[in-house]
Amino acid sequence: MRGTVCCRTPRRPAICTNRNVHDFQDRRGSVTALAAASLRAASFSEGCLAGSALLVRDLVQGTMVRSHGLRSNTRDKFAKPFRGHGKPLPSKYLTTYKVGEYVDIAADSSIHKGMPHKFYHGRTGRVFDVTPRSIGVEVNKEVNGRILVKRIHVRVEHVRPSRCQEAFKALVRARDAARRAARAAGEPKVIHEKRQPAGPRPARVVQVGAGGIKHLEAKPYEFIC
Repeated sequence: MRGTVCCRTPRRPAICTNRNVHDFQDRRGSVTALAAASLRAASFSEGCLAGSALLVRDLVQGTMVRSHGLRSNTRDKFAKPFRGHGKPLPSKYLTTYKVGEYVDIAADSSIHKGMPHKFYHGRTGRVFDVTPRSIGVEVNKEVNGRILVKRIHVRVEHVRPSRCQEAFKALVRARDAARRAARAAGEPKVIHEKRQPAGPRPARVVQVGAGGIKHLEAKPYEFIC
């Protein structure tokens, strides 16, 4: 139907296309609604077939467009947990950070300003600078087999105090308390200051109840016809 010549009069021929089918008029009349509907159906079917053919070609040749934007593949990474949506609480802004402390970088998807790159989400770094609205963090990044120290500034909404040194600090406190207790009692210095692996459980006697010992075993095989 594309490019069909509709000649109503020999003097004024007109070109009928899908785009101007509704506006096509001549001196004697206009195109009927049935013809316009048939033209629309034909153009729609042709477009669907052409689109599906292009899709199959792209899938076979492997030329589909693949975007690699700053927030690509972050559907689950930046998603918040159940009933955890919304803006951060005031306690997020009242947290005090000091130079030398360890912080965890956790991007808050509800705050777009000062958001770190998706690579640093979930990384632990050390604070090297504190500004009125952001925190400077040093993070290790592997680049071509080398470990580089990257310095980034992120807003306070995207960081939180790290708990990576809780066990170490508890060990130091326990060790210092043991040293002070040994020094006060006049005993020599504590020998085993390092963490020791857990040993086997001590021996014990198991008491048998009034029912005695019961042997549990499988039933013998019975062939049933």
